[in-house]
Amino acid sequence: MSQTQIIIMDSDEQRLDFFESMFKRDGYDVLGVPDVTALLAHLEKKPVAAILLEYSALLINDREAIIRIFRQYDHNNIFVYNLPDDANKRLAFYELGARRVFDLASPLKEIYFALREPLRNFTSEWTDNELISAGDLQEQPLKNMLATISREERSGILRLFSNQIAGKIYFRQGFATHARVGLHTGERALMHMLFWPEGTFRFTSQIKFNETYTVGISHVGLLIAAEHIRKQFAAHLAALGSLQATVKVQYLGDLLQSGLDIQPEFIDLLKRPAEIKTLLENPFYTNFETVERLHLMLKNGYLNVFETGKKKSSEAATPHPVSPKVAEHSADPDDARALIQLFGLEENARDYSIPVLSADGQSAMRFVQTAVDSPEEINRGRLNLDANRHCLLEALAINEQIIDDVEARKEHLIGFVYVVDPAVESRLDYTRYIIGKMTQLYPVPFVILFSEMDQTAVDEMKLKLNMPVEQTTVQATLTNKEQVMQALRAMRLPEEEKEDETSVANDEVMPDA
Repeated sequence: MSQTQIIIMDSDEQRLDFFESMFKRDGYDVLGVPDVTALLAHLEKKPVAAILLEYSALLINDREAIIRIFRQYDHNNIFVYNLPDDANKRLAFYELGARRVFDLASPLKEIYFALREPLRNFTSEWTDNELISAGDLQEQPLKNMLATISREERSGILRLFSNQIAGKIYFRQGFATHARVGLHTGERALMHMLFWPEGTFRFTSQIKFNETYTVGISHVGLLIAAEHIRKQFAAHLAALGSLQATVKVQYLGDLLQSGLDIQPEFIDLLKRPAEIKTLLENPFYTNFETVERLHLMLKNGYLNVFETGKKKSSEAATPHPVSPKVAEHSADPDDARALIQLFGLEENARDYSIPVLSADGQSAMRFVQTAVDSPEEINRGRLNLDANRHCLLEALAINEQIIDDVEARKEHLIGFVYVVDPAVESRLDYTRYIIGKMTQLYPVPFVILFSEMDQTAVDEMKLKLNMPVEQTTVQATLTNKEQVMQALRAMRLPEEEKEDETSVANDEVMPDA
């Protein structure tokens, strides 16, 4: 057995013969196994290029043994095919760790061509050990390199050099596993390097890997989170002036007693005037955290900012805490009555939570902004229904933290709004997974809103999302208040599927027939 071998668990000889004839042209050996026991016995010897699991063959094997394959073997190279057209089963396999899932409508030839490039990149790890590329970050930003390395599923080390410091990112099959720059590691180090505007890079493919795993976020999740941080960074920097601005601490004694989350060692750096640009590589905070802390000090009256002869300091004589802004708006009486009736809201004085989710968070923010008539872009808006009942609309990006974000709101959760726009294409599978996952975890009313798409594009997107015909959907322009409120009023519980006793009993992590 070798890294050029593909194991297939399938009882159909014709399918096995097809895959063997096709993959043999690419230099692979195809091994067919009858059951999970034989499969696991082979996997204990040496690594293989990929595992293909035929759905009906899974059903006749032990559930725990199937799950063991996903948990113990490199799930980035497990593929499932001939799956029934069932969104829940598809999501369950992705949750287990399948790399790709093909349904019955996918011809064998289509499956073969879909696997060729990932397999080629995977097996090249054992042979490549040469310099892949080098250049300037100005011409090839890290964001673009992450996308290329992920798409081509490369393994190796990416070294980055700024004018002041160097960092490393380790990749395995396109996934970042470990990152370090200065004293920062993991996602924080990755984010820090994403903000480097200039420098050089060198990528070298690698056979041996650093077995330290500090990065748990996917490439897509990383870029979504980075975009959110980038907007915060820009807003904080705008308040401070620019990277060329000079800052200095004021009211030092009060600051140290204020309880603000700022390390004393970082404050020491600000006892003398310092240019923001030179502070970005301090050992205590990443560059985006540095700007965030400086902005926090400015808002609370503890920082002087000087730029081109102008002094910019907090107008407040006494420091005061700053709360996240929540725009408020009283709903139209008809809308208020409709929403109170729709959700069956009690008369208790409380906030009810309606997360608004979109692929990158931007469309969700526009939805919230329009719903509460805010003149500026916001993440949260309170829709007052009457003196006691309020709906808190919160814009969230569909990223790796979204499940935890919603979990924190579950006590007040009454519904969801999913905004689908063209940006969803870049993370379609994950969006589909999250919609299905949230529907399973939280049986509350929801609506899927299509924005910036014509009817043809909407119909195509519904197919890509595997949406049932009866799913509650609307089309709306996010700047149109009436259409946004119509979307809220259109929220409904999902149609309950008729299930027999067998399917209900088997509704666990691994899907059954």
